[in-house]
Amino acid sequence: MYTYTFRHVQSTKPAVIVDGADKIVGYVSRVYPTILHRIFDYWQEGLVSSTYQVKDKDSKVVFQAKEQFRLFRRTFKIKYWTASDVLELQLNEETNLKLIKQASFSLHNHAYTIHKKMGDWAVIQKHGKEIARWKHTVKVPRWKVNLELIDQEAERNLLLWIGLFHTFFHNP
Repeated sequence: MYTYTFRHVQSTKPAVIVDGADKIVGYVSRVYPTILHRIFDYWQEGLVSSTYQVKDKDSKVVFQAKEQFRLFRRTFKIKYWTASDVLELQLNEETNLKLIKQASFSLHNHAYTIHKKMGDWAVIQKHGKEIARWKHTVKVPRWKVNLELIDQEAERNLLLWIGLFHTFFHNP
């Protein structure tokens, strides 16, 4: 089980991601390209500029998600840096009802979905098989997030899964 605590949706303070032994494995935060973007986003209550980064324990960026122009559904362009490669993917929202949030993406020629029913765990599935789940508890002014990896193979992409969950469900 991995956990982190984050603040308000517009906060840029990095949230520390820890494992079950309280060992730091990384950081997740919202970032702005300029101060003008940040001011405008505050004015629009977090609905305009959505860029998230996940860094490893050495503060090296390994995940970056940027929301594309939003008309009806959200789409995020994502970069994920591995030891040997830079992967680019697109997370596409497929939500029809507000009770169930859903998105899909493709990675290494495999189809993945992310979905969450109201009040339940959010899950990432690979070809219908659950590989990771994420849930946050609402305790104002902070929210605690739990991430559980179901598939042991998912461990090597831990920061990718955290970045995807955080980007899709923490974004207004």
